[in-house]
Amino acid sequence: MKSYKNYIFDFYGTLVDIRTDENKLEVWNQLTQIYNAFGCSY
Repeated sequence: MKSYKNYIFDFYGTLVDIRTDENKLEVWNQLTQIYNAFGCSY
């Protein structure tokens, strides 16, 4: 197992600002297909 000397935590989203569009139906349909391929039905 690899040992790390440094760890970076970003509890409040201050280091990386990620914007997501959670209302886009195409994304959810694609995720559903991926989950179904691995046996998880949602």
